Amino acid sequence: MKSAIIFDCEFLCLEGSQRRFWCAAHDPDPVIAEIGAVKLGLEGDFPILDNYKAYVRPLDRLATSMRSTRSSPH
Repeated sequence: MKSAIIFDCEFLCLEGSQRRFWCAAHDPDPVIAEIGAVKLGLEGDFPILDNYKAYVRPLDRLATSMRSTRSSPH
């Protein structure tokens, strides 16, 4: 059976950054947080043959973990 894989990625980014095409001075790089996919059969009623879901530990462009940190008061 012929099939196709359709996927979707969820990103972490600042609110409104997509409208700014992630180009404003204060917009950090968008990072993938979740990946989902389904494998669809391309015959008949397009049955779902398989699915996949993964959560991703976000890294910045330097491969540094992007865990939130709290600054201590000065």
